[in-house]
Amino acid sequence: MVQEWKIKETEKIKKAISNHKIIGMVDLHKLPAAQLHMIRQELRGTADIKIAKKCILTRSIGGVKKDNIAELNKLNIENPGIILSNENPFKLFQKINKSKVATYLKAGEKAPKELVIPKGDTKLTPGPIIGELQKAKIKARIQGPIITITEDSKVASEGDEISSSLASILMQLGIKPVMISLNLVAAYEDGIIFMKDTLDINQAEYRTNIQNAYKWSFNLAFNAAYPTKDVIALLIGKAHTDTLNLAINSGVLNKETIKSIIPKAYAQMMSVSSRLPDDARGGIQIATAAPIEEAKIEEKKEEKHEEDKPEDVTVGLGALFG
Repeated sequence: MVQEWKIKETEKIKKAISNHKIIGMVDLHKLPAAQLHMIRQELRGTADIKIAKKCILTRSIGGVKKDNIAELNKLNIENPGIILSNENPFKLFQKINKSKVATYLKAGEKAPKELVIPKGDTKLTPGPIIGELQKAKIKARIQGPIITITEDSKVASEGDEISSSLASILMQLGIKPVMISLNLVAAYEDGIIFMKDTLDINQAEYRTNIQNAYKWSFNLAFNAAYPTKDVIALLIGKAHTDTLNLAINSGVLNKETIKSIIPKAYAQMMSVSSRLPDDARGGIQIATAAPIEEAKIEEKKEEKHEEDKPEDVTVGLGALFG
């Protein structure tokens, strides 16, 4: 017969699960109670951590009417706990990572980084600890009522196994070289279970990928003449430029092309007549300098107009969006 307290605890957790959108499974293995309490304080207002016997958690999850939530019970977690939140699961994962707390190294564990005991006064009083420091090759001396480390002393390289004596020294010196947080194994939201490797994203890289995707999509839409609200203004501008150039080069007369065609024809006529011998002109003199100057001005206008061709628009976009 199931004990009454277990039934009440199961119902309590079931109710909590039903009232939250996000249900995360955490592995509490090797997470000290003191550090768990600190993490709970860090996440207060964002998430609630429920700890109970594995069988109670399993029954609680299995008894909730949420699509696919029972799949959480299939996760192989040594020491499971539940974290409940209404926060976006990706944001929740980031907050959990930021809520890391420092803790001591235990004998047999690996050094997470190079360990150096900094020089300076300690809170240790003279005693057997002096011998332990010397054995660990930590240079120290008695200075008044306390022990002082005389110079920075390296005691372990990254990956070295920590001995029981070194673990004791680090603890007595108050050095906590390990940063730990909740191990969020998976998170459930609206029938979908997000595993840890999916939740652990590089936000800066993700943002850059989205920006690049927009640039590439924009360029593709523009070059393929696919009308969207982002490219339609440039497409209309390009279509107008292409049409105007086609009309000018084809000699189509209208109120927009006439201002370019006449100066262009005049400039071409002057260029041809200047190359004719005097006897081929039939006594006709080449126009005075003023009209020629005007032709030059109009030629400059034509050159400026040619710069507005769509090829230049595309180059400009390339420079803008990489």
